[in-house]
Amino acid sequence: MSSASAVDFQQVKSFDDFDIIVNGLVINSELSKHLQLKYYELCSSQKLFLHEQKEDFVTWESTLLAFQKLGMNVEFILTRLRQLMRLCDNANRCKRLKTERVEVGKEVKVLEAKLEESVRRMRRIDEEIEKLEIDDVEDVEVNFRELAKAPWSV
Repeated sequence: MSSASAVDFQQVKSFDDFDIIVNGLVINSELSKHLQLKYYELCSSQKLFLHEQKEDFVTWESTLLAFQKLGMNVEFILTRLRQLMRLCDNANRCKRLKTERVEVGKEVKVLEAKLEESVRRMRRIDEEIEKLEIDDVEDVEVNFRELAKAPWSV
């Protein structure tokens, strides 16, 4: 696929100005002149390189499928295009997931703070219960009866 970073498609005025670049290497010699010309015509029809923008992938796929129906062997280009589409989809999904992870991390911090506060409150309650607990239940009953039977003083 031609690299948009190497040349803006607007600078390509003719087939002679058109190079097919993959991973930074010109691969013109690996393709027949006929295939190069068809690929050039395909790019020219859209006035941009195949992988220049994600939104164009669907258009390119449709165009390539139309060329395929006309008998042109574009399966290798379709395969690469679909690989690029998958890479972009994965990158976009990864970006969304990282954003979601940040949001969930914030929620976790809020929940951890609430949990910590609840644990502190629970400890305070336990301490108060310990202060109020009476070890001998029989002493409570005896004291209760005595207090209940005690005369009323005015």
